[in-house]
Amino acid sequence: MRTMASVIIPSHRGAERLGRLLSWLAAQTYPHWEAVVVVDGIVDDSLRVIEAARGDGLPVRSVSFSENRGRSAALNAGLAASSGDILIRCDDDLEVPPAWIEAHVALHAV
Repeated sequence: MRTMASVIIPSHRGAERLGRLLSWLAAQTYPHWEAVVVVDGIVDDSLRVIEAARGDGLPVRSVSFSENRGRSAALNAGLAASSGDILIRCDDDLEVPPAWIEAHVALHAV
């Protein structure tokens, strides 16, 4: 059975940071994952960055709030929208190594 991982990314004013994070996620070695970006207040080009990544084949989708509701609300919305067996919280300014998701999944297999 394959284990699906969901990476939950709350983001506020994160268009520039998201582009870098999504490029890091594109290099993941684990094949069964999705990213759910919660845009907490639409104030920049975050949705366009997410759409471009999806157009490049990245398994990413978005939930968006028209105004800032805070990190907790964003995380809860991301969790509700995710379909993974394993949920991984990720800030939009992280730089993750290629085996980052694989390592998280392996820790849950013990």
